[in-house]
Amino acid sequence: MILCIHPSVLGTSKYLRYDTATGSYAWVTNISNSDWVFGDTTVPNSLDVILSLYNKNIPQPIPKEYAQSFKALGINNTNIPWHNVLPARKFYSIIQDILVVLSKALEVLHKCPYGETFVAERSLLLGLSRALVDKQLLARYMAAENNPTIKGILRSFLPDGENYAKKVSYDQLATTTGRLTVKSGPSILTLPKRHRDILMSRYPGGSVIQVDFVSLEPRLARLLYAHESSRDLYNEISDNLFNGGLDREHVKIAVLCALYGASANKLRAVLDNQFNPELAISKIKDYFGISDLIAKLRNDMLTSGKIQNFFGRSLSTQSADNNIMVNHYLQSSAVDVSLLGFSNFVKKIMLAELRAQPLFVIHDALVLDVHPDDLSKICKFSEEGLHIDGLGKFPIDIDAIRSPG
Repeated sequence: MILCIHPSVLGTSKYLRYDTATGSYAWVTNISNSDWVFGDTTVPNSLDVILSLYNKNIPQPIPKEYAQSFKALGINNTNIPWHNVLPARKFYSIIQDILVVLSKALEVLHKCPYGETFVAERSLLLGLSRALVDKQLLARYMAAENNPTIKGILRSFLPDGENYAKKVSYDQLATTTGRLTVKSGPSILTLPKRHRDILMSRYPGGSVIQVDFVSLEPRLARLLYAHESSRDLYNEISDNLFNGGLDREHVKIAVLCALYGASANKLRAVLDNQFNPELAISKIKDYFGISDLIAKLRNDMLTSGKIQNFFGRSLSTQSADNNIMVNHYLQSSAVDVSLLGFSNFVKKIMLAELRAQPLFVIHDALVLDVHPDDLSKICKFSEEGLHIDGLGKFPIDIDAIRSPG
């Protein structure tokens, strides 16, 4: 395993490349994509991000007294050649201390299966392209918008001189469950759906499309328990549990109550007297195996004080409330299903050498800019759904955000 220290950390002109197997190191100009890097959060294999993921302290390479002295002079740490400033013995002692911490971080990474999942997801998010924006339509929407919050969201899409928005940067660590937030760039997660047509294709005659998981969290719950589900999960529930007597919209409400503990009163308000809402919710809980899931999560809390999602991500919930644990488990696992699924989908597009650029992830949706000659092939891919190891197939839909014309 190779780990590297970025030049900015030590004020050097080269990377320090360290082989954990042999204990040898070298100063190099270029590193491999497979190397782990400390001091650079813009690469998939960032040790800084991995340390944050596992709540490990990020090593401070330079003694505070040195850093503060230069800061008082208005000199940025990244501009200081510490190998010339510090005594040689001190400089190399610092390097040894950093390497010990980073080597331990890699050991933790390899003991926990979630590390590889996390890195694959980061590769997808870091590989997203900038979106071409319809500047005139954006200006019209902004002029007509009275809500200052939405106006601010629209403003985040203001393009540069070539009509491209800034590249979006996501944070995978800001929430307990790993649900994405936007760190910088366009506020795509909160952009109203009616305004998404500001996104244009960079290809003449091309389309901007959205690839969506179908009923992601309920399907995940079903696959965890029964390892199979039909494409229309809600109709399946209506037919199998209620002989088709409970319509699809009412089933959706009942599923919400069953999975997340919403009050039965919400279902009672829309049902006629022929259905008992508590009984309907109980049947659906059995369909999803919720009691088994709760038993597993409670046992995890009892033995380790925490729970993990399906892929091994630790969820530091402080509550042993059944509904909260199920909510966190399903939401966090669904985040990883969507990111892994989209990562595989984009890899498939690249292997087929199709002209399509991934632009944004909107939780369980992926936004793509597609060349007109390759749109039908990508739609064909979608018919196969997305396979996730250990769970099975997840159906997806494709909708046009903006078509030519």
